[in-house]
Amino acid sequence: MTSTQHIFDNIDLEESMIKAESLCKTKNARLTKTRKRVLEIIWQNKGILKAYDILDILEKEDKSAKPITVYRALDFLIENGLAYKVESINSFFSCPKVDQTCEFQLLICDKCGKVEAVPIPEACKTLDQYAQEMGFKVTSKVIEAHGTCSNCQS
Repeated sequence: MTSTQHIFDNIDLEESMIKAESLCKTKNARLTKTRKRVLEIIWQNKGILKAYDILDILEKEDKSAKPITVYRALDFLIENGLAYKVESINSFFSCPKVDQTCEFQLLICDKCGKVEAVPIPEACKTLDQYAQEMGFKVTSKVIEAHGTCSNCQS
């Protein structure tokens, strides 16, 4: 498991879950017990998790947990803007700032796997402006940058 920083600073996870439930209600989407638990696992680990990392945690609580259960929960969370997929490393994360648009970029270390989410709203705003000028409607965006973290450079 790797860690993200910055997006979890000063977050009340209980309050975030209340906001997530409210968001789902406004969309007529059901935040089931399993979906809620997958979201909690991501938040509690404050990081980027692979589906099987989530499954390992779920299996400790419920031996009947299956990969399809996790993938369906993740699909629901992504579809409803509660989770995001890091395409390049096939992992998932969630921003607990449910009531606001989380605009951040991911810095991914190719050596140790550490992932940091850093908020740079100007980068997203610039991308949105270019997309609008081209008549392109953005439905999802996660900006990923690969490289080497400061620890691995030493």
